[in-house]
Amino acid sequence: MRFLRLFSLVFLSSFLKSNAQQDSVSIPDPDEFQRHSHVYIGAPFVNFNVTHYPHLKQAFNRQGIGYSAVQFNTIASYGGALQLGRYKFGVEAIYGLPGNATKKQTKVTGSYIAYALNAGYAILFERNRQYFINIGVGRVESNVSVYTTDASQTLAFNNLLSTPIVGQSPALVHKNTFLEISLERTIRPTRPVSLNPVFRIGYRMGINTVPWKTDNNILLSNAPVDRIHQVFIQSIFVISKSHKRKSKV
Repeated sequence: MRFLRLFSLVFLSSFLKSNAQQDSVSIPDPDEFQRHSHVYIGAPFVNFNVTHYPHLKQAFNRQGIGYSAVQFNTIASYGGALQLGRYKFGVEAIYGLPGNATKKQTKVTGSYIAYALNAGYAILFERNRQYFINIGVGRVESNVSVYTTDASQTLAFNNLLSTPIVGQSPALVHKNTFLEISLERTIRPTRPVSLNPVFRIGYRMGINTVPWKTDNNILLSNAPVDRIHQVFIQSIFVISKSHKRKSKV
């Protein structure tokens, strides 16, 4: 029995030592990483934004079209970044799924797509936590449609281009270059490949005012001129590939 216990202890000790050596190879210390490659994935319904177009709201309200001061969209996003120590450089694509509001016998729907380049600096850089301040520049295209809900109209399919449509506007388009700033919290990668949550809150603002247009060859007179104002909140995931420093010979 004593021999069996001794054999068991020796076997267990050897097993734990072997696993510890394997872990030290497959899970190096975070300080051994030279850089990280990140892929960010944000699903809709848990990520959202509120957008404000003040002059479009005023123009709609003067016509009796119900349009709230802020518009809500749930968003999907996809991006990538390269991190070198405290510094991070990335790109992101964002799609605001169509949102709508029905007021005063009218319905307004809106969506957008945006692209952004950003750079970040880790103001808090601990073993398990990272807080980044990100600054970026991008381009956004917003689409808005409005129509009445109290009456319907029959349209002959063979006369699509010759029959006037009453109670429905052409799709309105607003393209704006913006600046953004955000605060990002994430978990510091500690493995060669890791999956971690990311929380980000930020603000976008157009750098200039741009008139609203249509998505076709219809020219608008007296169109409102706006710049985008947008607050966004993202709860996303990041897949990180960590690259070790080259050992000195």
